[in-house]
Amino acid sequence: MLYIFLIAAECRGNQPGIRFNPMKNVFDILIVEDEKVVNDTAGKILTSEGYSVDQAYDGQTALGKIESNAYRLVITDLMLKEISGFKIIELIIKKFSQMPVIMITGYATLANIFESFKTGAFDFIPKPFTYEELIDVVMNAFKFSKSGNKPGDALNHFAKNIPGGNPGRIFFVGNHAWACINDDKSIDIGLGSNFSSAVGEISGIEFPAEGDYMIQGNQLMELIYENKQKSRIWSPVSGKVTINNRNVLDNLDLFKTEKFITQWLIRIMPDDIEKEIQLLKPYIMY
Repeated sequence: MLYIFLIAAECRGNQPGIRFNPMKNVFDILIVEDEKVVNDTAGKILTSEGYSVDQAYDGQTALGKIESNAYRLVITDLMLKEISGFKIIELIIKKFSQMPVIMITGYATLANIFESFKTGAFDFIPKPFTYEELIDVVMNAFKFSKSGNKPGDALNHFAKNIPGGNPGRIFFVGNHAWACINDDKSIDIGLGSNFSSAVGEISGIEFPAEGDYMIQGNQLMELIYENKQKSRIWSPVSGKVTINNRNVLDNLDLFKTEKFITQWLIRIMPDDIEKEIQLLKPYIMY
């Protein structure tokens, strides 16, 4: 069972809240993976895009490298000897609270996927993945890092401003997406605060067909950027798509401000919402 996480942090220029020792060696990416084939393959993809890559083959070595060097991005397998990838993530998030986290998974249970988001994962990429899918997510994570936004900055803004919203009915897939329960038990789904860095760059949305059945944790829709990059959005719940909010396609100016975070994009009639919301993060006013 393989889970890989990416922890991205911009270490060049001035990024609020993150400080790197100028005496440290600086790499773009650290790959932590005890399977040499996986480690080397990821390294080849990333170096082909011009990134400088460092490697570690166990968790303890990785922690030492993280302390002694500076990285823009750390990739770590969950199932490492001596120390888990989750533990590495927790330690890095504690020290660098603004670092986005991305998971690449070869096989994952829903519980692990959604727990990763709760822990602070920025996104995940299911395997097998393409060259483009990996690069797109890495670039999106870097973009978020450069924005200076904190994961979750928009939570209070969202809960207070969603039209007709009730904070007690709002649940999150980390900071990736939100789900709001309507009076008729249908679920409205929108983008989370991780996409605040994409303001002004979204040129379209690939919706599912109305009537399609969505599965919790699988792809729900896809954002398309002006530079042709894409971001897949994962479904918070299972159920049938009843309507897509295609009005947003006629008013893409919404995506030039952070107001798009409060826009519902897809409505689903869920199968078992009481069970599935247990995997989501409820909104807590703070």
